[in-house]
Amino acid sequence: MLFPKDDPKQAHRIRQYLIAVGTSVLVWALLFLLYWEGYLEKAGVVHVTGAMLFFFGLFYALFRSGLNLRFRDPSLTIEMMESAIVVLIWAMYHATPAGRGVIILMLPFIFLSGLFRLGTRDLLGVAGFSVICYGAMTLLLLHFRAATIDLRLMLLHWAALAAVLVWFAFMGGHMSRMRMQLALSKSGLEKALHAIQELATHDELTGVHNRRHLMEMLRHEKNRCARNGSTFCISIVDLDFFKRINDKFGHQAGDDVLCGFSRSVVQRMRASDYFGRFGGEEFLLILTDTNLEGARIVADRLRRETEQLGFSDTNPDLRISVSIGLAEHRPGDEIEQTLKRADNALYKAKAAGRNRVEM
Repeated sequence: MLFPKDDPKQAHRIRQYLIAVGTSVLVWALLFLLYWEGYLEKAGVVHVTGAMLFFFGLFYALFRSGLNLRFRDPSLTIEMMESAIVVLIWAMYHATPAGRGVIILMLPFIFLSGLFRLGTRDLLGVAGFSVICYGAMTLLLLHFRAATIDLRLMLLHWAALAAVLVWFAFMGGHMSRMRMQLALSKSGLEKALHAIQELATHDELTGVHNRRHLMEMLRHEKNRCARNGSTFCISIVDLDFFKRINDKFGHQAGDDVLCGFSRSVVQRMRASDYFGRFGGEEFLLILTDTNLEGARIVADRLRRETEQLGFSDTNPDLRISVSIGLAEHRPGDEIEQTLKRADNALYKAKAAGRNRVEM
């Protein structure tokens, strides 16, 4: 299996590695063309071929074994770049002066693989490594093949290589910083979009769904029931004597009651149901796939549990109750009609003394 299926990040790194392998094969073809035209010794082709095969196997083994994860950069970008530089510099050693001029043009291609991944410091390090390797190759030529080189031309090549690679390093670092800034901007935009979506669908104080989103869910349930023949119930829940709580304990206590009540309902409701703040101290509970009798059982349990709620952080003596109006949606009715029937049931509950469920 070429790619690990259980680790997407490793699979992505191997894909990037295979792109580098494809680039290396193209470079090898150019080197073979130089050999064919007489600008590169046969030993150079043999050595380069052997070195490439060795590095191909080495890096693939590191990726497949997971040993690459022990490196600072698990993608091994710098290590692969520097191994490619060594191979090209060694090919230069076996090339004619004209052949070296062609091979030196291939070095910037290596930098392209790290241009979008590495920062300025890392790219300068790779540039320095390239210049040192080129200098070492020049010294070897002076020692073993002095008659085959033009030292002044070699030094000009060396200076030009250093200038070009340093420029690549600074430009690459600049591009890397721009990419990071774009990533941060994207992340910020995503967070802002998420916050806007939350504000559009959730009540800012309690965190539960707001009226707008509840109306969307009601329309969704109406259409769903029309398709499959199921039913749902609407439960309008009103906190009894909420104004007295605000007057007696203060608005902060009122906010605490709204939030505490909302948390209590959300913790106990089914995942398939919808709950939200419909306005002021009025809440709406949408009970999916539930008939009127089932909704009555749920609503009465909610009423009894609300009586047991405590608000010790606000006032140990504070207790609340709720009045609840129920209505089952009828096929063919509009949502507004069902809401009107639930609202009428709520007023019946209030008129009958509050802290009760009416249908």
